[in-house]
Formats: sequence, structure tokens, C-alpha cells
Amino acid sequence: MLQRLGAGLLIVGVGACTTFGSVAAPEQFITAARPKQVWVTRGDSSVVVVQAPRLRGDTLVGFVDGQYQEMMLSDARLVQARHRAPRRTVLAITAGVVGVALVAYFIAGPGESLLFGGDDDDLVGYPPPN
Repeated sequence: MLQRLGAGLLIVGVGACTTFGSVAAPEQFITAARPKQVWVTRGDSSVVVVQAPRLRGDTLVGFVDGQYQEMMLSDARLVQARHRAPRRTVLAITAGVVGVALVAYFIAGPGESLLFGGDDDDLVGYPPPN
């Protein structure tokens, strides 16, 4: 059960680290972030996924469906990409820690501890003090 919970938290956590949306300044974003891919909406409303996008002057270069392509960045009506989402990451980590703590609490039961056993609060697996 704990493995499934951990796997679920990991999936949620990884997804929370990024968000998808439009890029306000594609030139600066592509140069600085060096994304693995961007989604470009052209003037005719077609959308292409550009893998390994780079800029050469005012031209966006990269691979579309495995083929090298070049397109004028000015021909792109919209550029979208995955962005880092630090707030969502912090929230996901916090939720994960709280979730694990709650599961541990409910497994151990009220007034018990998973680290300490019995009424003497001796560490589990250690001999009692003399």
C-alpha cells in the first residue's frame, strides 16, 4: 500500500513541477530555457511540435516529425511550451509530506509511534536501557 501511495505522490509531484502555456517572449525563452520542444501555432492555425528548437537570428530551427525545418519566428502566431512551476512544486512536496505523515499516523494508530514501541518509548529493535 505504501508503495502505491509513494508512486502516486511521485507521479503527482513530477506533474506539478511544470505547467504548459504560451510563451510571452519566444526569443528569450528558447535561448535561455533551451526547451526540448515547443508547440508553434502558425498563421493558418496549424500546430507543429518543434523538437530541439533553436534560434538562428529571427528563424526558429528544429525537428518536426523527425525532419529538420526552419521557419520565421514572425510567422508563428503562438508559441507554447512547458514551463517550470516552482509554486506548484512546493505545494506538491508539502502535500506529499503531509500525506505520508497522515498515512503513518493512521497505520500506527493514535498515541502510537512507528519509531518508538511500547509504553517505555524504547526504539524498536534496541535492547531496553539497564
